[in-house]
Amino acid sequence: MLLRRARSHQALEDYEAAKADLDKILILEPGNGEATGLLKGVQQKLDGVTFTKYREEANKLLQQREFQAALEAYDKALKVTRKATTLDNIAVYVNKIACLLSLDKLERVVSECNEAIRLIRNY
Repeated sequence: MLLRRARSHQALEDYEAAKADLDKILILEPGNGEATGLLKGVQQKLDGVTFTKYREEANKLLQQREFQAALEAYDKALKVTRKATTLDNIAVYVNKIACLLSLDKLERVVSECNEAIRLIRNY
């Protein structure tokens, strides 16, 4: 029953509710392969939604010249994606570097540039 409900939540794009149901299933049945597979997909969708939320928040803050707050939001976005090598992450690094330059944090600029270059090579 929980599995059916989790699928319904997923279909309705209510990923948090789907994840909660799938977590309950895996507590009751740790070896449930179907729930494990479904949870992986739900978690990826949830991460994507969260990443987009933080990135958009950070972009607005950057436009408002609130560099420290934007920097924190960009860091949150990158933590969600666990340093995945995507164009979205590379764009976040570029904007993060712009914030650091504006805040005159030059040592971190070098570190972040190196990380962005590593991602570009991997991509």
